[in-house]
Amino acid sequence: RAYLVLEFVEGPTMKHLVELTGPMNESQVREYALQLSDILSYLHSQSPPVVHRDITPDNLIVGQDGKLKLIDFNVAHQLEGSFTRTIVGKHCYIPPEQFRGRCTPQSDIYATGATLFYLLTGQEPEPISTAHPGAVCAQVSEEMDRIVATATAIDLRHRFEGAAQLLQALQGLGAANDTTMDIFS
Repeated sequence: RAYLVLEFVEGPTMKHLVELTGPMNESQVREYALQLSDILSYLHSQSPPVVHRDITPDNLIVGQDGKLKLIDFNVAHQLEGSFTRTIVGKHCYIPPEQFRGRCTPQSDIYATGATLFYLLTGQEPEPISTAHPGAVCAQVSEEMDRIVATATAIDLRHRFEGAAQLLQALQGLGAANDTTMDIFS
């Protein structure tokens, strides 16, 4: 008999947190995005890569230890080919290629960018579009806006190639903010 054992994670979803307290500040979003990038790096490094296909604020829980947990692997797909016959996910977070029955690790990057948009603005992103949280929320820096826009690029050639590239951009964002803070201290 086959069975699946899941860890019980107690804590609110990211969606619930935003509904309770409103959009998160950029430094909070950056910290969660760094954690999610690490999770995706692990999943995508498997052989074959595991593509979650349903990254949304509803599927991210903040544990009591403050660590981000990705849940709901019901539709995760081991990527042995790039074509699937199923379209899954919430329409605001699904990348265009997934609507065509194709998914790649970059599909999770798109959904991550759409999730970051939600965390920064408190609004669902426009389906099948490049997201610009800076257009909705003036507190979002140009650098963070650029990261989210690159993550949600419609054309795969313009999207981050993988979680490592997203992680590097987020780490650079922190370095830029740290330098700015030092100048004004």
